[in-house]
Amino acid sequence: MIISGFGGKGGSLSSRSSGVTTEEDKSGGFLNIVKSIAGDDLLFCLDPGSITVDIGQTVNEWFDSLGAFDTHFTAQDVANRKPSFSLYNNKPVLDFDGTNNAFRSAAVVSQLNNKKALSLIYFAKVNGGSGFKTILELDALWYNVNGFTAGVERDAADYTIYNAQDQHPDGLNTGGVAGSNGTNVDVDLPIVHGVVYNRNGAGGSAGTTTRPFVNGVAMTAAQTYTGGNTYNIDSAWVSDKLLFMGARGTTVLNFNGSIGTFIAVTRALTDDEMGRLSRAVLRKHNLGTDAPAIPAPSGGGGDSGVTYNIDEVAGQNITDTAGTLYDDGGPTGTYSQTDYTTYIVPGAGKKVVITMREFEMGPGDGNFNEKLRFFNTTSGILNFYGSMTDGGSNAPTQDQVINGVDGGTVTIIFDQSGYYGAGGFFSQDAEGFKLTWEIVDV
Repeated sequence: MIISGFGGKGGSLSSRSSGVTTEEDKSGGFLNIVKSIAGDDLLFCLDPGSITVDIGQTVNEWFDSLGAFDTHFTAQDVANRKPSFSLYNNKPVLDFDGTNNAFRSAAVVSQLNNKKALSLIYFAKVNGGSGFKTILELDALWYNVNGFTAGVERDAADYTIYNAQDQHPDGLNTGGVAGSNGTNVDVDLPIVHGVVYNRNGAGGSAGTTTRPFVNGVAMTAAQTYTGGNTYNIDSAWVSDKLLFMGARGTTVLNFNGSIGTFIAVTRALTDDEMGRLSRAVLRKHNLGTDAPAIPAPSGGGGDSGVTYNIDEVAGQNITDTAGTLYDDGGPTGTYSQTDYTTYIVPGAGKKVVITMREFEMGPGDGNFNEKLRFFNTTSGILNFYGSMTDGGSNAPTQDQVINGVDGGTVTIIFDQSGYYGAGGFFSQDAEGFKLTWEIVDV
């Protein structure tokens, strides 16, 4: 689990109750993760922490935090349509009342014109209601044009999450999540939803054209509800239509619950990319990477051994009792020339024990300007660089153990500044690090 005041180290609820995104929040690396994965395909990244009203007040407009969206979401100054700015799990969200609250895009979303895919990742929690409720739809009559829907139906017998898209007039493709409420996924719980709509002739069968995710976990074909709608869609989205959030056409099928961070990308993200973005949103809403609704995927989630990419936890406190930490490209990846700092916090009566598993930062003895640093260890400050496989004198040895001081937070800095050499600017290539940690009794 990662703890923080507001997605970044050292934040406090009182200092963030206005919903303003501070520099501490940005230093957590969340927006950098979104940008690095989505790239130029980002449609929008809606962060409720960027909303500048007080808790309990209503919200008329919601803007993209990264400036990619040509328009924004609005309640059109209609008083009873405005959702309320609130907190869930000490994190900002928008509460939709299930009766009147609704957003729509202020203008048609031309950025979807000629696009043949869309990936959504968003936080939502149902607070009540029965029957199908809309979270996001393209066009008020999505099923009569080349549109889509994403919503929930908490009391349905054969699904609880419903995602579908249309190729008019040929057919629909559905990729919901099977199982009645509490059987497979309980939408009354806080969940990071995900769906990839692929309109490139992906096959049409369960989990291909419309692929659902829950807390970053891709649903299997058996977990995917199709309702018999398996048309193999191969045409672009309908052009110049509005997006609707929290209700169909702003007036019916109103969602009763909380909506938080919301990301949309105009391509079919890979399972790995969906997982990374979903874990970032889970942490942003104080949910760690423990999926509360379904079992975590193999090799990740839970205090028995989480796996964190250091850019995902930059600026944040890690409190998981065991896990793996690696660089932003993995042990065989490449450097991003960005420095990252993270903190492993053991708590009273505990200490951090780190084991170095892989380490390659330049051939041989390497260079001090490109290093991995540890603070508050029983050996003082440690600076590692060079090659473990080459036996570099400045590199850690295989399975070298680093002990944190009793009860002390171990600070880890991944310094990727690089340096200028005889051949110009030196940048590492296809190298990285991997370590594991445990929090144990003193």
